[in-house]
Amino acid sequence: MSPVQFLGPYQIDPVAKLLLRAGTPVALGPRAVAVLQALVARPGLLVTKEELFRAAWPGLSVEDSNLTVQVAALRRALANGVSDRWIETLPRRGYRYVGPIASSPMAVLPHPEKPSVAVLPFTDMTGDADPDHLGDGVVEEIITALSRFRQIVVTARNSSFAFKSKEIDTREVGRALGVRYVLTGSIRRSSGRLRITGQLIEAAAGRNLWSDRFDGGTQDIFELQDQVTAGVIGAIEPTIRQAEIERCRGKRPEDLDAYDCVMRAMPAFWSADAAARIEALRLLEQAITIDPRYALPKALAAWCHAQNVGYHSSLSTMHERSEAVRLAEEAARLDGDDPMVLTVLGAVYAMTRRWQHASSAINRALLLNPNSAWTLQRGAW
Repeated sequence: MSPVQFLGPYQIDPVAKLLLRAGTPVALGPRAVAVLQALVARPGLLVTKEELFRAAWPGLSVEDSNLTVQVAALRRALANGVSDRWIETLPRRGYRYVGPIASSPMAVLPHPEKPSVAVLPFTDMTGDADPDHLGDGVVEEIITALSRFRQIVVTARNSSFAFKSKEIDTREVGRALGVRYVLTGSIRRSSGRLRITGQLIEAAAGRNLWSDRFDGGTQDIFELQDQVTAGVIGAIEPTIRQAEIERCRGKRPEDLDAYDCVMRAMPAFWSADAAARIEALRLLEQAITIDPRYALPKALAAWCHAQNVGYHSSLSTMHERSEAVRLAEEAARLDGDDPMVLTVLGAVYAMTRRWQHASSAINRALLLNPNSAWTLQRGAW
């Protein structure tokens, strides 16, 4: 049996007893999920109360009201799906499942517009208990750190940990959780030393985008966790960004959405070439037109204007400086918790010699993402 069953926009993980939507667990207990599994196993057919009792309360004698409560919880949880009718009551006999169902894992979650990543539990290859706890701790730290990047969607821990202790097919994980990228890893012990490896994989193609290993002693587990987390985050965020840039380059101009325009503008955004910045500004203005409430293109456009001032490639320094401040402040009002947006704001404030404001924005950005080389560089400047 496939580890995941697909019900319209929902998925059941029968091992973890979880109902997922968009990679996030729905608030249901394991008994409710067990009832749903039993119903889905025979779609459109009667499943008696006795059969449902055996599925959810094996070996126990319970009252009908317990089953009624679980079915009501299922109906509430599924009410936001694509179908109004999921579970039908057959009075005095039982229930039957009448909602959407797909036997093939090709009934997949759509990928979010932004890049999405699932951090899977690291494989313990030592057989010891402690490394397993260490691996779980590292994964939790990585999930927490990645969640600070506003441009990356990170699958919740409960969803990714549903794949713990399983043979992993990254393509299936990508389909089940609706992610483009999967981070996996392993942990080994030898003579008082630990080795932790990590791999970032493009889920659909199964292509390895990045891999590295981290070695340390067993004396200070937390220090090793911090080392691994910093190393992984520092590597995979730019790796994902580069993969997204390459993906968007393959799209036709008429198919570009706001996010695609930002990714296409990104290489030119970093360029010291005036002509490249003109192209970047064109793409960023296109993104702003498509989605005026998307903060990142406004921030990147602000930095392009600031660079025009800094590299003396502007016909009107006063206009460029004014546009840089306006766009940076608009972006910060739209998303004041995006480290990239805050870094641009700090850099633009520094350009206009508003040092106190610049320092405040940069410090806030570093608090949200201490692993950003560019934020550190702008703070030093």
